[in-house]
Amino acid sequence: MHARVSAPAKPEVLHYIGYDDDRGGIVSMIRALAATGRVRCVLGVNPGCVQHQVPPLETMAFARVAGEAIGPLNFFRASFVAGQVRAWLRADKSRVFHGHSRAGLLVGLWLSLWGETLRSASSSD
Repeated sequence: MHARVSAPAKPEVLHYIGYDDDRGGIVSMIRALAATGRVRCVLGVNPGCVQHQVPPLETMAFARVAGEAIGPLNFFRASFVAGQVRAWLRADKSRVFHGHSRAGLLVGLWLSLWGETLRSASSSD
């Protein structure tokens, strides 16, 4: 008899946009990806984000970072978001961060500086 092999966990992807609403092509693409049912999509947004598209996506609100600005202040503010994302990633090995927008790039840079993007699946942390 063969041992039962459980299916791998469905990946959960945090699509961080850092915007105040869900208008735009990026969110439409994320919504289409979520509709496939192959991955669980979570939209990372600024506090108070308003969703106009139906059905609404599951969201996680993070500290406010200007979605399309790059500069010292935004880079500093992105470190707070990166800290929250880091905790979210570490809670489940099947989780993935995908940064969209300039704010997403800044968060991704912090995560990379902290070694999060290079962590292997067999890591013990």
